[in-house]
Amino acid sequence: MYMLFLCFFHLLFSYAFYLLYNKTIQNNYFNVNNLQLCLQNSKTNKKYASTHNYPDKLNDIPNEDSTENSTENLTENQLVGNNKILTPKYRTVNLIKSITLGIISIPIIYFSKNYDYNDYIYIIGFMGSIYSAIDLSSMFFNKDIHNSTLIHHLLVQILYYYAVYFEWKYNTLAFSIYVYSVFSTFSYLVNGRLAIRNMKINKTTENIINDVSLLIYFICCCCNWSFQLYYLLFVPIVEPLYIKFIYSSLISMIIYDDIFLIKYLYKNSYYLKLLHH
Repeated sequence: MYMLFLCFFHLLFSYAFYLLYNKTIQNNYFNVNNLQLCLQNSKTNKKYASTHNYPDKLNDIPNEDSTENSTENLTENQLVGNNKILTPKYRTVNLIKSITLGIISIPIIYFSKNYDYNDYIYIIGFMGSIYSAIDLSSMFFNKDIHNSTLIHHLLVQILYYYAVYFEWKYNTLAFSIYVYSVFSTFSYLVNGRLAIRNMKINKTTENIINDVSLLIYFICCCCNWSFQLYYLLFVPIVEPLYIKFIYSSLISMIIYDDIFLIKYLYKNSYYLKLLHH
C-alpha cells in the first residue's frame, strides 16, 4: 500500500510539473532575446550550452563577422535549431527545479536533524516523490539534453524506487540514497545558475550567483561523498556485497556528473578565482 501510494504521487507530481513547464513556456517567460544573447556569447566567450562544455554540441553558431541585423532577423525556431541544449525549455526546467528544491529544502533540514523512521517515513517518501518527479517530467518535456543528463535523470528514478521498496530504512542503502538526495536538494541554487547563464542580467549578479552556487555545491558534494564512502565501508547493511557494488557503480555515474558541473562553475567563477590567485 505504501509503495502504491508513493507511485501514485510520483506520477501525479510528474504530470503536474509537466503542465507547469508548458504554462511557463506559453507565458513567454524566456523570450527570443535571451536565446539571441546566448548564441552571441557562445562564439565570443566560449560558453557552450552543454554543462560539459562540448563545442560539438553547438551547430551553426553565427560568425563574429555576422551583422547585428542578420542575428536579429533569426526566428525563434532557427535560434533553437542553432543551439539544441540551451533552450527556453532548458531554462524553464532548471528554474522551476531550483525554486522547488529551495522550498522543500526547508522542511528537509528539520526532518534530517530529527530523523525518525516511524514519524517521518511518509513525509520523506512524499518529498522524494517530488524530487524524482522533477527529473521524470523534465525528461519528457525537454528532450534536447546531454546524454549524461539523461542518464542522471534515469538513475534518479531507479534509486528512488529502490529507496521506496526498502522504505528509507537506516540499515539499508535506501538511507544512503536519502542522504544523497538531501545534499542534492541543498544545492538548489546550482539549477538556478544554469537557467540564467548567458541571459540579459547584470554581470556582477551573475558572478555572485555562480560563485555562491559553486561554494555551496562543492561543500555539499564533499560532505555527501564522504558520507557515502563511510556508509558503504563501515555501516552494516542488509544488502549483499554485490548490491553494494552495483550501487557504487550507479552513484559513481552521478558523482562523475557532479564533478563536471563543479568544473563548469569554477571555469565561470570570478570572485573565487580572485581569491585563488
